[in-house]
Amino acid sequence: MKYVYIAALAAVIVAQAVSAAPSQAKPKKDKPVELERTLFSGSESLFSEFGWARNDCTSTAADVRTIEAPSHGELRVEQVVIPQGLSSKTYQERCKGKPSQVSRLYYKAGATFVGRDRIVVDVDTKLGRMMRVTYLITVTRNGARESEAQTGEIMASSVLSGNETRLGAMHYVNIDCTSGGLPDVRIVTKPQHGDYRMDPITIPINRPANTVFAACNGKPVEAVGVFYKPKDAFKGEDTVALDVDFKHGKVRRFTYKITVQ
Repeated sequence: MKYVYIAALAAVIVAQAVSAAPSQAKPKKDKPVELERTLFSGSESLFSEFGWARNDCTSTAADVRTIEAPSHGELRVEQVVIPQGLSSKTYQERCKGKPSQVSRLYYKAGATFVGRDRIVVDVDTKLGRMMRVTYLITVTRNGARESEAQTGEIMASSVLSGNETRLGAMHYVNIDCTSGGLPDVRIVTKPQHGDYRMDPITIPINRPANTVFAACNGKPVEAVGVFYKPKDAFKGEDTVALDVDFKHGKVRRFTYKITVQ
């Protein structure tokens, strides 16, 4: 996710800043960053986390100041403490898991608004560096823009006629292996030859061995289960498409191609 890129960029900035003597001059401005974000109408997303880790594993939450407020939603910034090592290769191994202070930037779209919005903020690292970040926001009823929908994930599934099957379990995992909150799942294409349902469930985490979340495998996480049941007499092909808002400024489309035997 792009907000991780910001964290990685910030860590590089810190590495340069802490090696220099403190300066009373104005913070040096880095190259502006422009990011795209997508979400559902009425939903809130975490857009970015700004926190800089030092070589001794201590941290500082950045000062985030609004330059241009959103016209069609609400912006909020809060300071929280999270474990270090949020998918960033710039963190040292010895610092992973230690508490890190960050400033989180959230955006909530208007309940009925559909269209484009924009936010501009200045991020002061408090270590002699400043960065301007512009968010270009797309708000839609279903979430995924057409370009994103065309490149969404296509999943193959099969089931015997009359039986129910689970198509997916949409979830988000925090770096400390806890549930990141239930994503918002909305139907885009309903099945023509069966019924679907969505219910909250609990599943074990199962991530690839070469990922940062592999250490979480086997631990429980909350998810939105998506289930499909074909009509008793039907045999053939059916389709279900979903837009999933993980509430981190990105909506993904999942299309399930179902073979009923």
